[in-house]
Amino acid sequence: MHQLKGKKKRIVIFILLFFFLTTYNYNDNIIFPFFKIEQIEFRGDNLIEENIKSQIIKELQYKSLFFLKKNNFKNLISKSNWIESFKIKKSYPNKIIIILNELSPIGFYSNQGNNYLINSKYLNSKKIYSKKKNNSLLKVSGDYNNIKLKKIYLNLKLFPDLKNKIYELKYLNSERWDMFTQKTKIQLGRYDYKKQFKYIEIILKQNNNIKILDMRVQNRMVITNYE
Repeated sequence: MHQLKGKKKRIVIFILLFFFLTTYNYNDNIIFPFFKIEQIEFRGDNLIEENIKSQIIKELQYKSLFFLKKNNFKNLISKSNWIESFKIKKSYPNKIIIILNELSPIGFYSNQGNNYLINSKYLNSKKIYSKKKNNSLLKVSGDYNNIKLKKIYLNLKLFPDLKNKIYELKYLNSERWDMFTQKTKIQLGRYDYKKQFKYIEIILKQNNNIKILDMRVQNRMVITNYE
């Protein structure tokens, strides 16, 4: 065992001496003969797009670990809608580990029969929504607008009991939102969401038989109950 370790050390020392004692011009496009990347492992790769993973593998495979820098594939990873940050670990002699810190999905956008995941930066990621993997996500429909979605979503998070009841947010041409629970349609007004959600939460706790809750006019609400 000790002999094997000693042999590996001698090989590494020999290669390092080669680097320092040999004059050469390094070109990133040339495949360097030592420490060629043959294994690429992704960790935390739940949502990164498969085509981007394939591009990264193609870019890195058979390049030299010794000369590899983060910038070699930073531009490729930045194309993903899901990567917040990443780290790379070199495992000599031939392996690289890419550790991804991904954004989380907050909902899915439903449009013309297609459903796409929305990431935690409120962007439509164009990644297909899977009900099996994300069956509790909020549905967003209507005229998608990530800035307006962020505003209403951050306010809704302040009222977790109400948020848990809402399964759909729909943005309308009139630049306002409708919200839906399993039993109630809630028509929101174009004014303070925090104020509206406070009253909605109280009302729904007191009355479980509401069909439509109309909050469109400030300081007035219209309740339609089931018959």
